[in-house]
Amino acid sequence: MKTGDEVELSMASLSKAQIREVGSVDPVGDFKSLISCQEVDMFDEGCLQMKRRINQLVFDSFDDQFYGRALDCVVVLRKAALEVREPDVFNDFLRELKPRLTGRTSDFWLRLVKDGISLVSSAEANNSSVSPEEAKQFLTGGDELKIEIQPETEETEDTDDLLAMM
Repeated sequence: MKTGDEVELSMASLSKAQIREVGSVDPVGDFKSLISCQEVDMFDEGCLQMKRRINQLVFDSFDDQFYGRALDCVVVLRKAALEVREPDVFNDFLRELKPRLTGRTSDFWLRLVKDGISLVSSAEANNSSVSPEEAKQFLTGGDELKIEIQPETEETEDTDDLLAMM
């Protein structure tokens, strides 16, 4: 029996609750819900939270554990920036992210390059100040990427020797 003051809690009612932040479990769904809010324009806040979540997923990732999820987030952020005709939201983010992707996180940049995820160019959004050539050059730095395969180190050989002695 319910009284007028009781609130019915169910999984359905909880799942329909208003999203207030881009979480780590379903950042893409959270972002889409947040920016689609009809009551208040949440696009800027949603983008800010999505950028923070992407950074967290990339830089807190153990090896490439969260790179797939981070890549999905980048794609959705880019698409949203295109849809609302605000390419600078995405372009500024990518320009800030690129120099930080060094060392162990450089693999994430290689994934962006492989998938062709670059700056939003004027070919995609007429209010973008980035030419298609600039967008292409941004990914490659003007040169083709060279991925070097490291030769076996002495440590690897020592490990193989130890395994062979067992």
